[in-house]
Amino acid sequence: MFARITTLILIVYLLVACGNTTSIAPASTPVASIQTLSISDAWVRSSPSGDNSAAYLTITNSGAADTLVAATGDFAMMFELHTVTNDNGMMNMHPAEGGIPIPANGTQMLKSGGFHVMIMGLSNALTKGQTVPVTLTFANAGSVVVPLEVR
Repeated sequence: MFARITTLILIVYLLVACGNTTSIAPASTPVASIQTLSISDAWVRSSPSGDNSAAYLTITNSGAADTLVAATGDFAMMFELHTVTNDNGMMNMHPAEGGIPIPANGTQMLKSGGFHVMIMGLSNALTKGQTVPVTLTFANAGSVVVPLEVR
């Protein structure tokens, strides 16, 4: 019983951490690019040390389809690519199996309520106005360091 309650509390906590009241603006000036991919509107939610956060961004692709397969950084213990699904009226957050698809000649927005980078076990507080680097790895394009603005 205790394990079920603890699990439920953890799930609710993670869903709240991924919630967002800030809308994402249309794609703007890229903050990073690699091959045919441009990354813009890259930001991370402010959060205290030891806590969790989430990163959001827009990936614009002017070439063949690709897949975001990993995110890493030195400011937290763990980074996971997540998605949110509606399972019979219940919103559930879980790892994005196989990564996050980036459509050919299209755009993939990582945003609250959908695909995002879940950041767990922050080493230090993320304070509004800071910028922290995250490395995104794509199946075809390779890796690129992206500056995330803390909001």
